[in-house]
Amino acid sequence: GAGGGGGCPTLLPAIGCECGVIAGTMGGALGLLLPGKSDGKVTVARAGEEGVKEVLVLPVNHTWMMRDKRVISAAARFLETGRFGETGEKWKSPQ
Repeated sequence: GAGGGGGCPTLLPAIGCECGVIAGTMGGALGLLLPGKSDGKVTVARAGEEGVKEVLVLPVNHTWMMRDKRVISAAARFLETGRFGETGEKWKSPQ
C-alpha cells in the first residue's frame, strides 16, 4: 500500500546516482490512514531510503507538489548544485 512496507520498491536495486527526495506533509484525510507525517500517499519516514543524498520536507500534498513553486525551485537547485538549499526542513538520509 501507499507508504507501507514491502512491495515493488523494495525489489528495486540500490540507487546508482546522486539522488534527492522532496517529501510532503500535507496529507489531508488520506494522510490520517498513514503512520506519521505524509503527503497523503507516501510517509516522510519512507522518503529517506538508502542511497538518497538529501531529503527536503515541505508542507505540500502528493498530488499537487509538482506545481508548487518551492518544490520546483528546490528541484532546480538540487540539479544545479547537488543540494536543495535553505528551504524548509532538511536532513541527510542515513547511509
